[in-house]
Amino acid sequence: MKELIKKLIDAGKQDALNSLDELKKVAKELGFSEEQVKEALEGFSGFPLDDDDLEEITGGGGMVVPVFFNNGTL
Repeated sequence: MKELIKKLIDAGKQDALNSLDELKKVAKELGFSEEQVKEALEGFSGFPLDDDDLEEITGGGGMVVPVFFNNGTL
């Protein structure tokens, strides 16, 4: 699942982590099966996924989302 999360971030589709339906849809687009998604999400607390869920799913490879200032710089 770590690979899926990385692909989501690289594709700019972090919003897929807000609902199971959206995650399944995007996972399928990226070549992951529904069974792979189900296995990876066993024991999580629901949607939207929180930081603890993401850490558990990715094995500690949490996601970093860049923050931009008003002038467009990091």
